[in-house]
Amino acid sequence: MQKVCLITLSLIAVSIANATIVQHLTFDVDGTASVGTDATLVGGATIVTGGKAAGALSLDGIDDYATTIGYKGIGGSDPRTISLWVKTAVNQSAGTFFIGWGDVGSGARVRYDLGLQGGTTDQMRLELNSGGFTSATGTTITDNTWHHLALTWDGTTVTFYLDGNPYGTAAPGTVNTVLTEDVVIGTGIRQAFGGNTTARWTDGLIDDVQIYDEALDAAKIEFLYNNPGNPYQDNDLDPAVDAGLNYITWLDNGTVPLAGTVDDHGEADIANADVVWSIETSPAGSAAVLTKASTDWANPTADFTPDTTLAGGYTIRLTATDTSGQSGTDTLVVQVADNACQAAQLDPEWTGFSIYDVNENCIIDLPDVTAFAIKWLGESSLSEPLAY
Repeated sequence: MQKVCLITLSLIAVSIANATIVQHLTFDVDGTASVGTDATLVGGATIVTGGKAAGALSLDGIDDYATTIGYKGIGGSDPRTISLWVKTAVNQSAGTFFIGWGDVGSGARVRYDLGLQGGTTDQMRLELNSGGFTSATGTTITDNTWHHLALTWDGTTVTFYLDGNPYGTAAPGTVNTVLTEDVVIGTGIRQAFGGNTTARWTDGLIDDVQIYDEALDAAKIEFLYNNPGNPYQDNDLDPAVDAGLNYITWLDNGTVPLAGTVDDHGEADIANADVVWSIETSPAGSAAVLTKASTDWANPTADFTPDTTLAGGYTIRLTATDTSGQSGTDTLVVQVADNACQAAQLDPEWTGFSIYDVNENCIIDLPDVTAFAIKWLGESSLSEPLAY
C-alpha cells in the first residue's frame, strides 16, 4: 500500500502565560509554586495525598501554616481574585482564616483575610480590619468534604463564590491593603505575624491556591471549580491538530492505520476522551468502520477499514477540544480503488502503465500475452545472418 503525504504546515510555537494569575500553589508534592513564589511550610504543616487535585496542605488548627516568603499579595484597592479548595470539619469559635495578607497594624482596611465567620458552618468572611464582610448562608462548608471558595474584588464590590456559584456580595467602600507581610495560607495575617492569640487557624486541608490580579467573572470562577488544579487562561489557544497523512488503498487491502498529533500549547487541558476521530464523507451506502486505537491524546491513532465493496473517497476528521471549549480540527483523505493497479494510478508520482500492459487495463489478458510473446520471440530470433 502506498502513502501520500500532505504538504506539511509548520506550526509556530506560541508562548503563553496564565492570564492574570500571579500566584498558584498546587501543594502536590511540596510548596513549589507553578506560578509565583514557592511556599514555605511552618510549624507542623505537611503535604499529604488525597487533595482535591493531587496532594494538599495539611494543617492541625493550632499553629501550622504556609507562607510565600517575599510575595506579599495584591495591594491598595487593586482588583483581585482568591481561589482555593478547603476540606475541614472545624470552624474555630472566633472563626477560621484560610488565607490572608497585608499589615498587622490597626489601620483601616489594611489587611485582607478570607475564611469562615465565627459561630457558623456555612458563611464566609472577608476581614479588612475595621470592617468585616460576610457571604450568604445555606451550604455547610464544615462537613469534611472538599469545597471550592473564591472571592473577587473589582474595585467596588466583593463577590463570594462557593462551589462555583455566587454566594453573596458586599460593598466595603474602601480597600487599602498594605503590603507589609508575606501571604499566609492556613490562618490570618495577625495570627501568623502579629502575635494575635485568637485561634483562627485552619484545621483540615487546603489545596490549589490561586491569586489573580483581576476580578474574575462568574464564568471563570465556574471554570476553576470544574477544573481543580488548572488556572484560568484568558488567552486559551485552540488545540493545534494534524490528522496525519492521506492514504491510497484498494478494496481487499484491509485496515488502514491512521496517526495524528495534537498540541495543547502546554495548557494541560485536554484528555484522551476529548480527542475524536470521525468519518465526515464517504461513498453512498458505505459500511466503513473507524475505530480509535490509542489512549494518548497527544498522539491519537485509529484503524480505518473501508467498505470492501465500494471504491471511492473518504474524508476522516480528527478533532480535539480542551476543557474551556476551545477546539482544533483537521482532515485527511483515504482514496479506495478497486484494485492495487488502479490504486497505483492515483499516486501523484505514478509514471504510467507497464510496457507489458499494452491495453492499459491493469489485467493480464490476451493482448498483453500476445505482445509479450511477440517481444520474446523477437528477442529469441535472429534478425540477420549470423557469421560464425
